[in-house]
Amino acid sequence: MARRLKIFMPRLLDRDQKNAQNLNAKSLLPYLSDRLDIISFGYGEVDEGISKRCKIIQLLRSRLFQYQILIRYLFPCDAIFYPGHEWYDAWGLKIRKLLKIPGVVISTLEGIPWLDASQKKELEEAVGHEIHSQSFSASKYYLQVLSMADHVVAISPFLAVVGKYLFGNKFTVIPLGLSNAIFFPEDSDEEKARPIIICAGTIYELKRPGSFVALAEAIPTASFAWYGGGRGQLKEQLQEYIQDKKINNIDFKGDVSPDELAGALRGADLFVLPSRSEGVPKVSQEAAACGLPIVLFGHYESPSLVNGENGLQVWDDDELLEAVSGLMNDPIKRVEMGQKGSEMAKKLSWDSVAPRWVDKIMILLKQRSVC
Repeated sequence: MARRLKIFMPRLLDRDQKNAQNLNAKSLLPYLSDRLDIISFGYGEVDEGISKRCKIIQLLRSRLFQYQILIRYLFPCDAIFYPGHEWYDAWGLKIRKLLKIPGVVISTLEGIPWLDASQKKELEEAVGHEIHSQSFSASKYYLQVLSMADHVVAISPFLAVVGKYLFGNKFTVIPLGLSNAIFFPEDSDEEKARPIIICAGTIYELKRPGSFVALAEAIPTASFAWYGGGRGQLKEQLQEYIQDKKINNIDFKGDVSPDELAGALRGADLFVLPSRSEGVPKVSQEAAACGLPIVLFGHYESPSLVNGENGLQVWDDDELLEAVSGLMNDPIKRVEMGQKGSEMAKKLSWDSVAPRWVDKIMILLKQRSVC
C-alpha cells in the first residue's frame, strides 16, 4: 500500500479564528485530509472534528510561537501548502531551501502585493485601469514567500495576471469557497424602518473606513454598520469624528463569528466595501450569498461582482456615493440584484470548489514524483 503523503499547512485552526486565510484553511481541511496527512497549528482551543482530521501542534502562549513555526518549516514533508506572510514563514522557506529539504511549496495569491512605480505603470497600461497595491511593509515577506513558492494558486483571473507579471508562469486560478450552510439568503420580506448598509473587514487605513463614515454622513436616511476589529488608533479617531460631527446613523460592531456575520448580512439591504486594494474580498461573496447587492471598487476586478447584475462597480468616491444613493432609492433593483447574487454564489460552495484545490495539489505532488 502506498504511503499517505504528508502536508504541512502552517495555519491556525483554532475554534474562534476570524482571520480569513485561517478560516479558508479550516474549510479546506476536510477535503484535504481525505487524501493527505495534514500537520497544522493551534493557538487556542481546537474543535474535536479538526483535531481528528490532522495533527495539531499547540503553539506557546508567548512570542516564542514564531520560532516554533519557523522550526517546523524545517521538518520533512511532501508539500507545504498555504504558508503565511510573516517573517518566520519567509525565513522558514529560505532556510529550508538552503538546506535543500525536499517538498513542494504551494502558496496562494489573495491580494495585490506591493508594486514599485515602474511595475505599477506597466501593469496599469496592460490592464487598462488604475491599480492599488498593498504597502511595501505589509507585503515584504509576502513577496518573498511568493517568489520562493513552486506554484501559486490565484483566487481570481486578475490576480493571476498580476502574479504572472511579477513571478512568471507558475499560477493557477481557483476561487475560494463558501459555506452555504452559513451564508444563505433571508426568506422574509419584512420592511425596515430604514435601510441598512453593511461593511465588514479589519479597521485599518487600507480598508478606507473613513469613506464609509463619509457615506453615513452623506446619507442620514440609512443606517450604517461596520463589522470587524480595529488596528491602532484609527477606530478611536473615527469615533471622535463621528461624535464631533454628531453622526448618529453609524455603528462599529467589532469582531463577530461567521454565523453572527451571516445573520447581520441577511438583516441588511446593501453591502459596500470602500477599499481600493483587495484580491477577492471573501465577505463580498458572503454578502452576495446572503442576497445582498454589493458595491465594490473596480481596481481589483473582483469576480464576485458582475457590474449591473448583482451590484455596481465604482472607481472613485463620487461614484461610490452616487451608486449607494441610487440603490437606496431603488428597492426593486436592490432585490433583483440580491437575488442574482445569491444564485451566483451557489456555484461557490466548498463542495464544488474544494475538490479543485485538492486535485491541483495532487497534480503538483505527482509532477514532483512524490506520489
